[in-house]
Amino acid sequence: MELALLSSVHTLPAHGSHQGIPTRQRRRMFMHTIIYDDSLSVLWRDWTERAIVNYSNTGHPRSRAASSSANTCSFNLRVNLKPRGYVRLHSDAPVRDHEKMRLQFWARGVSSQFGGKGCSGSTQGPVGNWTCHAPVCLSLWRSWAGPESASMRPLCSFGMVGRDRWQKVNVHASAFASSFGDAFDEVVLLAGAEPVELLLDDVILMGGAQPPLPPLLKPDSPAVVAAARTRREKGWCAYLSSEFGRNVRGGANASLPLCKMDGDHLNGEWVQNCNPELVKKPDRYAYGHSLPRSAGHW
Repeated sequence: MELALLSSVHTLPAHGSHQGIPTRQRRRMFMHTIIYDDSLSVLWRDWTERAIVNYSNTGHPRSRAASSSANTCSFNLRVNLKPRGYVRLHSDAPVRDHEKMRLQFWARGVSSQFGGKGCSGSTQGPVGNWTCHAPVCLSLWRSWAGPESASMRPLCSFGMVGRDRWQKVNVHASAFASSFGDAFDEVVLLAGAEPVELLLDDVILMGGAQPPLPPLLKPDSPAVVAAARTRREKGWCAYLSSEFGRNVRGGANASLPLCKMDGDHLNGEWVQNCNPELVKKPDRYAYGHSLPRSAGHW
């Protein structure tokens, strides 16, 4: 018997900090690009200098379920920057459709600079020439334009990041558009004059325009009817086969008979496992004992 074991991919909670984002615009935002996810690790290239980055940190889990479980797969990104140190998350494909786009992530301070009190008046504005006058600065950067073109803004100007809890941070790409022009390809974290340490999670680019969806076929269209007839002739049955009807209203397999097999009386559930490759006997893992062999092929 085959058992599917999946590491969870976190969906983003609806609550959090939405300062300065109109309600109508919030509803239209969609996930454009995942940069870092705790189950996918970092998906962009990473370049560092005077920095130590742990992409599988297990301390201070963001979700309550993860903090109460000893077998969690939940990780976060721990960034330790020395004075003037930086980490650059680089995309091989420049992001050009940045209108109404924002960078969204969760952050939590570790070092003493994160008191959760926001910025002082002298550190709120942007600074150029790869310089940071705050504990840590952020930039959306056009790397091929040179360091002098980067605009560094204090992280504290986008949200009150403290050490006692996780804070959702939203950064509008338009805040840096004057420095990168029509495209950017990097997200940069730069330390100021002192060492700084913080945690990040779910670093995602959110887009402002929903991408076009493929046209949905009607259940009675000739293509759907022909596909269903072919599957019936081949003896197909419907069992965990929703992938074949993903782009069809009602599902292309709606007319197929349900598969009958031993084990249908069991109530199944998704199980999170951090090391699924270690599971050699899925039936014993799932039920605690071996299941009898079934007759026939399925």
